[in-house]
Amino acid sequence: MAIDMGACTGTLVRQIVRSTILIFCAIATARGRRIAGGESRQIYHEMSGRKRMMSKVQGTAFPQFEAILNFRDFGGLPTRAGHVRRGMLFRSAAHDISTEADLALIASLNLGLVVDLRRPSERATAPSRWPVNFQARVIENADPEDVEPPHMAAMFGDPSPEAIRQKIIAYYRGAAFDPHHLSVFRAAFEHMAANDAPVLIHCAAGKDRTGLFASLILQALGVSHEDLLADYLLTNSAGLHDRHGPVAETMARAGGLDVLPAESRQAMLAADPAYLAASWESIDERCGSIDVYLETLGLDSARRERLVRLFTE
Repeated sequence: MAIDMGACTGTLVRQIVRSTILIFCAIATARGRRIAGGESRQIYHEMSGRKRMMSKVQGTAFPQFEAILNFRDFGGLPTRAGHVRRGMLFRSAAHDISTEADLALIASLNLGLVVDLRRPSERATAPSRWPVNFQARVIENADPEDVEPPHMAAMFGDPSPEAIRQKIIAYYRGAAFDPHHLSVFRAAFEHMAANDAPVLIHCAAGKDRTGLFASLILQALGVSHEDLLADYLLTNSAGLHDRHGPVAETMARAGGLDVLPAESRQAMLAADPAYLAASWESIDERCGSIDVYLETLGLDSARRERLVRLFTE
């Protein structure tokens, strides 16, 4: 029987990547993460005993999590008739290495819904940790395809910055119409329009899948493209390079590169306006407008009005 060495090599690389993700996540937990709050919030990352300021975001709610990356309240943005309620919409990276302090903070949010956009293989490798007696409904992506998260999958093949960027753009163009995404989006919107309770959406890095769904929610609530894009770009201040960058380096070495170019790492881990714009363009091309697209997700006028009533003020 012939053996496909290319397929075997790809499988081995993926196994190495998954193992490395767990190792670096454990290291990140041991070192800890500190995020400072306030009206004018400064986001810090502690690494090797040195505290360095990463960015300064005015009026954005970054709770003080120790191990959960890219967590923020994406409420507060202006809508046509008011603004999105604070304390109702949260987004983040994975919750597999949450500390006890993190779990206490999660419990304090009184979540009614969690939308986990990771695939089953990702959840099996890095299962979420939730507080004791956690009562929130969890909607999960049932896609059985055993592939890496979009930002990691872009590393396979040509590792040049432009090739990675084009692969991520291609992902965004198709993501809004992925059948498993559509199933999750529909179920989530149905729940949200019927329940006055906070919602958390997350994936592995809280960047691509989460960024897309967060943008859809905000558009459904009447937030402008300019404002929701500003929220999307806050991911660039979330420290993803520190957690996921070493994994990218391991993948590069497995592919024969001694060092992953800084530009390639940036293309892989950045929230780029062109990425999200690719989804909007695809939606316009295939549906004519975001409103028609949202209707395909079950947001008819009545349900959308209920959603707006519950999540804006």
